[in-house]
Amino acid sequence: MSIQNSSKRVTARARLGLLALSIFTATLLVLPEGGSAIAASKTTKKSASKAKKPTTTKRRKAPAPAKGAKRKGVLWAPNGRPPVPALNFDPNPPSGDKALPSAKNETGAYTKVQPDGKALLILILGSDARPGEKVDRLRADAIHLFAYNPTLKSGAIVAFPRDTWVEMPSGDKRKFSEVLAVGGPVTMLETFNKFTGLSVTRYAITGFDGFKKMVDGVGGVNVQIKPAMDDPASAAQFEEGWFQMNGAAALAYNRARKTLPRGDLDRSVNQNKFLLQTLARLRESTDNVRALLNWVYLGRKHIVTNIKAGDWVYYAQVSRAIDPATLKSVLIPASPQLIGDQEAVVADEAALAVLMKDVADGALGN
Repeated sequence: MSIQNSSKRVTARARLGLLALSIFTATLLVLPEGGSAIAASKTTKKSASKAKKPTTTKRRKAPAPAKGAKRKGVLWAPNGRPPVPALNFDPNPPSGDKALPSAKNETGAYTKVQPDGKALLILILGSDARPGEKVDRLRADAIHLFAYNPTLKSGAIVAFPRDTWVEMPSGDKRKFSEVLAVGGPVTMLETFNKFTGLSVTRYAITGFDGFKKMVDGVGGVNVQIKPAMDDPASAAQFEEGWFQMNGAAALAYNRARKTLPRGDLDRSVNQNKFLLQTLARLRESTDNVRALLNWVYLGRKHIVTNIKAGDWVYYAQVSRAIDPATLKSVLIPASPQLIGDQEAVVADEAALAVLMKDVADGALGN
């Protein structure tokens, strides 16, 4: 089945932002754009007057991808590697520790979180919330659907551009990113389901600070840059190659858009890629329940979700068993359009319906 991809995105207020990294993974974000410098000059008279200097765009200092990384000119040189094979996993909790629930295998864990056996669907959101702000009451600047079918062992991560034009249950039409701020996560789910025709009930949301701390907490994530990326506005300045990104570098990478050919849509594709690489990191860094708990604790601390606390270990077990190569990365079929005086992204409704029907069973193309 062919899938159409498209492009575009727009800024709106002084505090831009995005991302999300759920138990399975993680995504994304935008920091304020470069500022302008204004200086005052004095005249020789007693009354001083101020004059503006020409505005100049400040070049952000690119964050180090990881400890020991080296700069090469204005770009960082590669310092990472491709993912390594997943470790063998021991699902048994240490010596009868009842605080560490686990299932004997992926099937058992999946039954715990999805008793009906249907495809697992979770809405992963990245809020533009800053430290101290409520991540579930500000704009959702990264919007991704995770879908997985354990029987077929396949699934997808679907990206929805933040400026996608949607209709809320109230009939109000606006950009997808604004829905979370207007109505919170429940309204976001209702709007998402109305837009897609799906019945998603679970969500996971994080903000700037939480995203960075989770990436740092798992030891960084290896991501391949191809082609090279030089985006001063986001500080994503990488040569072509593999990078072991710390939280700050991952944030820069996930919010880069201005120098990408298709702007925000290419950024959404990159965010999908980061989610898949985070899943690979989970598989290569955990071989038992205790190791898995590091990811669970980080998620519990930095993610707002309606997933039951007692199910987190099971979700993590299911996630760890997923081979990233079996997940398709998809961008919804849409195109940039002007709606009134707003730049937005408008979905191809017919193509979207076909895509969502295919995604519903968590097995795109099967």
